[in-house]
Amino acid sequence: MTHSEEFESTIRLTQFTLLISGIKLYRKKWNFLIDILVQKFLFYLNMITLYPVLIAEIYLLIEALQKGGSFVEHSLMTPCITVRILGTVKVCFLYKNSDVLLEIIDKLSEIHPKFNNEVEIANEDRKTTNEEKVTKDSMRLLNLNMLVLIGSGVCVVTMFCLMPFILMMIGYYQDGVLKIQYPYLVKYFFDAYSIRLWYLEYIHQVYATGIVFANVVGTDTLLLAFCTFIEMHFKLLSFRIENLRATSSEETKRNFVTSVIRHQELIQLVSKIEMVYTKSMLFNIVTSSLLICLSGFNMT
Repeated sequence: MTHSEEFESTIRLTQFTLLISGIKLYRKKWNFLIDILVQKFLFYLNMITLYPVLIAEIYLLIEALQKGGSFVEHSLMTPCITVRILGTVKVCFLYKNSDVLLEIIDKLSEIHPKFNNEVEIANEDRKTTNEEKVTKDSMRLLNLNMLVLIGSGVCVVTMFCLMPFILMMIGYYQDGVLKIQYPYLVKYFFDAYSIRLWYLEYIHQVYATGIVFANVVGTDTLLLAFCTFIEMHFKLLSFRIENLRATSSEETKRNFVTSVIRHQELIQLVSKIEMVYTKSMLFNIVTSSLLICLSGFNMT
């Protein structure tokens, strides 16, 4: 496996997740029609699919607020609305800056450590051992975190989508009455709880939930990957600086210049990541605080 393939393997799940959201983070050329469908049609199709559910949730919440009722009842509806809006904000920033993301990925792939190649600096054996250990540890940690985040997210989404159906079946088995339930509490201009329409709306809500999952998890795991790679490269850079001295002054100077250039490249990458994620992270912090407060009210 080449260094480029090793790098790509660590972000493959994230790339696939964001592809579901309609964001293509591959340099590989696809069929023109498929490329247009993914980058243009799929993203907006997801938004069109997602927002009817969101609007129906907000409409029901406004109606509930007008009628009164307990704060706890209203707060149970708010988290789903908040997460949907959060996912939309996150993925819109990525979609808008997809070219910048590709530049970051290309650069990280380019500077990904290569082992068993020509000597770059002095003390090659010790340097290579240290760099290889840092690289392997970082990749192992990143893969583990990716699996935990995506795996736990899949479990939560699966249970969230299946729970209403399971409760419907249990109720029907016990009482003989089929009471329609959905993953989300919604109100449309039509009767969504009609026995003729419920399975279509149920599939719609499940699909919308998958979009929210892809938007949130894809965005967060991409940031996780970027942070892990940047941290790894700064550690590698510190090893190189510790071993700057070589057998000749000219070689030492070349090593120093190489380290300075690498440091500048990393700073530029950090600036690009900050540009893409700053606003969405601020919104994430605000919505997370809101969700924590609402969850606290519900628990107490």
